[in-house]
Amino acid sequence: PRWFLRSRFWFVCGFMDEYLSRDGMAIAMASLVMFIPGYLWGVHINREAEVHNSHLNYQIEFGTRRNRLAHSLIFEEFEMQVEKWRQFAEKDA
Repeated sequence: PRWFLRSRFWFVCGFMDEYLSRDGMAIAMASLVMFIPGYLWGVHINREAEVHNSHLNYQIEFGTRRNRLAHSLIFEEFEMQVEKWRQFAEKDA
């Protein structure tokens, strides 16, 4: 309701009351200050682990096929070069 949000006095008193909640809020703020960097570090480590495991899974699933394909393409290229050299040698002979 509008009468509840009209003044911020209730909110300020909730966080900075001199009598009841100053110590509790100080403890809560200190715990948040210690918790947030650990949380962000955990998010970072979790992301790094996900990326690493996705690369491992990709290598396990597709690595052999990609290596066979590259091997075949290398031999194709080699055969093309041999044919060019044979044509070159026949031209000179």
